[in-house]
Amino acid sequence: MLEDALARDPEQRPDAAELAARFANPGSIAPRLRLKPAPPPEPPPPPKPKPPADRVVAGRAAFAQAGFALTVSVIEVSLAEAKRELVAAERSHAIGGTWSEHAAGHARKSLDAATRAARDARTGTGVPANAPRLAEIYQAASLYARHAQGLLQGRPVMPGQLADVRRVMALLGTARFTRARFKEGYDPAEVDGFVGRVRDWLAGDRRGLAEVVGADDVRARSFTLRRLRETYDKDEVDAFLAALETELRRTGYV
Repeated sequence: MLEDALARDPEQRPDAAELAARFANPGSIAPRLRLKPAPPPEPPPPPKPKPPADRVVAGRAAFAQAGFALTVSVIEVSLAEAKRELVAAERSHAIGGTWSEHAAGHARKSLDAATRAARDARTGTGVPANAPRLAEIYQAASLYARHAQGLLQGRPVMPGQLADVRRVMALLGTARFTRARFKEGYDPAEVDGFVGRVRDWLAGDRRGLAEVVGADDVRARSFTLRRLRETYDKDEVDAFLAALETELRRTGYV
């Protein structure tokens, strides 16, 4: 046992008192190991400093601070938001009851977006070639803002009260297309549904209003091409849509 103790690491060898105790009563005392203390835990990293409240920017402010000028596409996003919120406001107001509170909230959002679009369109993008498009956006945003203001006051405004839509309504009344079989053309249900939504927006029942349709929406509209069933003549529908876009753009609704 003594040889075993002496053969151990010098730092772990027992002292004289421990050896005496072990010889008197072998195995009564476990070897005393001198272990190195564990290193203290590393302190947590210091918290990252938060920017002052007056320097926190987001959204459009961050966009401008980054050095980017407003573009037509950015302004069009605000215009699209104004139209989307206006649809929700019109439908909620038409349903009535407790939905009136929702109508006011959507109308306020529509008004804010339309006001932002009109302000940005008037400020411009710094590109002279964008001036005609910015003028269209400004006029349309002003119209949608008046719709939203009317809803906030509890008096919905129809497009016919703000612009001359008689030519558009007359054009919608001529929406009849040649039907053909086994010839590539547009799905009649899709075409009729879209024409009906334009009519609803201009003078129809607001309970079924699905979208605010402007000239840009007509230009972007596409329909499914069919062949092995009854279809509408593709050229006739395209010509009708081109005329409808022109008339809506004339009224100011884009």
